[in-house]
Order: sequence, then structure tokens, then C-alpha cells
Amino acid sequence: MPFRAPGAGVLGPRPPFQPQHAMTAGHRGGVPQNAFDTAALYAALNSAGVPQAPPSTSEWYFDTGATSHMSSSPGNFPSSSINPSSSVITVGNGASMPVTHQARTFIPTATHPLHLNDILISPSLIKNLISVRRLTRDNNVSIEFDPVGFSVKDLRTRAEMLRCESMGDLYLANGKKGGLNVGDRVQRSKCGSVGTLCP
Repeated sequence: MPFRAPGAGVLGPRPPFQPQHAMTAGHRGGVPQNAFDTAALYAALNSAGVPQAPPSTSEWYFDTGATSHMSSSPGNFPSSSINPSSSVITVGNGASMPVTHQARTFIPTATHPLHLNDILISPSLIKNLISVRRLTRDNNVSIEFDPVGFSVKDLRTRAEMLRCESMGDLYLANGKKGGLNVGDRVQRSKCGSVGTLCP
């Protein structure tokens, strides 16, 4: 067996330790030098045989590693809730994505809306993300994840406010009867159960 230096594996030496932050946000002036290139990502995925599809602006995913709520399009929000921003988003590999705006909205539930404050908008994002930490702190709720989805519960009463079934690899925020329309209102009188969305 050949000699290997301590810490060197079959594939070579380990890379230096990086903190395990999925996404963080900060304020910087100017355009970041290591900005994330979405076009290059789509080109790489396309050349690898993955169909190139634009990100859905209506799908929102829960992320336990995100420090802020994040969206790819200002079109997801009413114009009155959008403000310009010059922050950046730093992703797990250290790349930075420019933030063009900040917004706010809510997730409808049968009891009271869940507020999404200070949403960072960056056209470079591929998915819309709901920060679990920010959602729980801003709304005084808990989130219980299970193999088929998750439940959002009032922290004080433990009453279920929203139940989303999510069968994929990620926890997609959706209603029992289709997509969750962030910013739409729930009409309790027409909806029979908690978390059921109304047209």
C-alpha cells in the first residue's frame, strides 16, 4: 500500500474547513467579484442532459440553512411592498449574488397570516426560499417536519395553522389542494380545514 500523508484521503488532501452556512446575507457596496453566474449554471445543466427550465416564481421551499427569506423575482410581490437594496447573498461555496430589492408578504392560513419580512430579491436565485429561522422568530410559530410534509403550529397554543404535503426531496410550501399562493387570502368560511386554500 503506498504511503499517504496524514489527512490525505484516496482523493487527495481535504479542502480547508468552511463554515456550514447554506446562505447568508450581508450589505456590500458595488458588484461582488465572485458573483454567481446563473447563465453558466443553466448552460452546464443543459450540456449535462438536464432540461433547461426557468425557475418557477410561484414555488417556495423551506430552508433551515437560510438566514433570510429569498426570491428570484420582484414580480412575486405587490409593488407597494418592494424597496431597492444593495445587499448580497453569499451561498455555500462562497459565491455572491447581488440583491436588487427587498420585499414583504405573507402566507395565508386559516387562523392568521404568516408574515415574511425582509425578503431578499436576487434574479440569480433558482428557488424561492423561506428561512425557517426567520419564519419561526417573526411569527412565534414552530414547524414540524415529517416524511410526507410539515406542519406550522402556533407556538403558544400548539394549534396547527398550516399543513403542507411535500413528497419531493425538498419541503415545498404548498396547500392541500395545489400550490400555496404566497400573498393570497384564505377565506375561513369557505374552507373546511386548517391550511385549505380558497380561490
